[in-house]
Order: sequence, then structure tokens, then C-alpha cells
Amino acid sequence: MKALSAAGIVTIMSCDGHGKGRPCITFCGKQNAIWFCILFNEIKDNLKLNYEWYFHDVDGLDIHFVARRRQNEWNLEKVLEDTMQMAEYFLKEAEKLSKLKKDIFGRKYKSTRRLVHQMDYAQMNKWMRTKYKNYIRSQVEVKIH
Repeated sequence: MKALSAAGIVTIMSCDGHGKGRPCITFCGKQNAIWFCILFNEIKDNLKLNYEWYFHDVDGLDIHFVARRRQNEWNLEKVLEDTMQMAEYFLKEAEKLSKLKKDIFGRKYKSTRRLVHQMDYAQMNKWMRTKYKNYIRSQVEVKIH
């Protein structure tokens, strides 16, 4: 959670499942979960994850990022390997990712609070992904010229 916080992503809690239950990260609000999802999708193919991780309860107040069990039991070492890979990336890139969030959504991100609260998960997901893609596209165009 410290790695995500350093990257500007607010979480409520996380649990490794203690080798008995499903590990999860619970995000504070839709915007944090979606921002994490956007970034995670950019790196997931470069990670050698032991479990399939996905979002659960996206329409609830607390959105959970959880692992899907592959066998009948959880392997705590493999869960920790997965979370360490994710944490290393977010911690290493924290400053860059935090700046990226501010550049895309503005330094007054909270001023869009009314807009954010009026959107459901699907609407916000589309809005944030569009803003992210447009920003990345504009950065590529700047480099080309």
C-alpha cells in the first residue's frame, strides 16, 4: 500500500489472505481504482504473475483488486511474489506516476469532485481512459515534432 500511496493512489486496506483466503487491495473511491487499473494494464504483460488479478465489486463503494485462485489452495509465497512485483514498479515509478496523474487530470483534481461523484464506474472508467490516451497521444506527437 505504501508503494501505491507514493504513486498517488489511495487505498483503504490490503490483505495477503494469510494463505487461507483471497488476497485483495481495496481502493478509496472509483477514481483511485480506475487509475490503478489503467497503470496496471500498461505493465501486467511485463510481470510474471502467479495469479490472475482482477477488479471485484466495481459498482460498490469500495472496489477490490483481487487474485483468482488457480488450484484448491492459496500459496502465500506466490501471492507475496505477485504483490512485490507490483509494489516494486509503483515504488520505483512513484514520482513519475504521481506527476502523470496531475498532468492528465490537473493539479486541482479534487475540483472535478462533483463530476466524479455523478459518474458511475463505467462512465468514469471511459472518461479517465480517454483522458489518459489523449495525454499519451499528445506526448508522442510532441516528441515527433
